[in-house]
Amino acid sequence: MYICVCKAVTDSQIRTAIDQGMCTRKKLTHCFGLGKDCGKCNQEVNALLEQKLISIQESFCPIYQSNDGSLNSSFQNQQAQYSQNQISIFDNH
Repeated sequence: MYICVCKAVTDSQIRTAIDQGMCTRKKLTHCFGLGKDCGKCNQEVNALLEQKLISIQESFCPIYQSNDGSLNSSFQNQQAQYSQNQISIFDNH
């Protein structure tokens, strides 16, 4: 689908560019000339960038790696220990 009609740039071209390292709006604008004419593509280009950033976060952020039971267990243990420490602090005052 065409994202930028003025420059005849498709969503697959933008996704490919993002996958190859053009991870900022400025780089995409420099490469394709996006948003320089009418600007109607700006919202879609930003959405494509945001989707990519979310997918990168999900693949590298431990919170999203729910299949790692040891990590989740460790986090829950630390959280419980912190809560217990907070309770004992308030009990001593």
